[in-house]
Amino acid sequence: ILANKPYEAVTMDEVAKILGCGKSTLYKYFESKDLLLADVIYAKLEEFAQQMEKICFTDPNTLAALDRCLETSYWFFRENRLLFSSWLHCESNAAVSIGLFDKIHQLMEQKLNNVTALFQRGIAEGLVNPCLDAAALARMIERIFLSCVFSPLTKEVKEDEENLSLLKHILRSGILTPAALAQTLPQAKGKPENE
Repeated sequence: ILANKPYEAVTMDEVAKILGCGKSTLYKYFESKDLLLADVIYAKLEEFAQQMEKICFTDPNTLAALDRCLETSYWFFRENRLLFSSWLHCESNAAVSIGLFDKIHQLMEQKLNNVTALFQRGIAEGLVNPCLDAAALARMIERIFLSCVFSPLTKEVKEDEENLSLLKHILRSGILTPAALAQTLPQAKGKPENE
C-alpha cells in the first residue's frame, strides 16, 4: 500500500486491514507509520541491492551487465517512486532512528559499490571512458534515476519504455568509449537500396 498511495493518505487502520490483523497488533511490531515505511524501504532496498550484485558480478558480458544495471535501476526507482518521496518526508522530520537510517544508507552504499565495481570493470576492459571516476559515475547515475522519482511520470508503459531508451542512449553516449558505443548500436542489415 505504501508503494501505491501517497504517504499522507495511508493510515495504520488501512494497513492493518490489508494485513488482516488488528491495529494494536500492528503497533506491537511498528511504533509508527514512519517505522513501518522504513521497514518496507529496507526490504525493497535489500532485494534491489541483491539484484544489482547479481547483475554486476555474474554476467561476463560487461556491456550487457551495464545495460541491465541501467534498466533495473530505472524500473526499481520508477516502481517505488511513492516510497522514496515518502522516505524524504521521514528524513526531513527525523521520524526514524539514526540506526535504521544507517542500515538503509549502508544498503544504498553496498549497491553503489557494486555498480562502481562494474564501471571499474568496464574501464579495465576499455569499454567505459577511462577519464571518468567509477564511483562518481555510479553516484551520478543514482541521482539521475532518483530524479525520475520526482518527475511527473505517466502510468503509460510505452512512455516509460521510451524514457528508459532515451536515458540509456544518453548515458551510453556519455560513458562508453567510441568502440564500445559502436557495439551497442543496431547494425544495418544488407546494403542500402541506392548502392
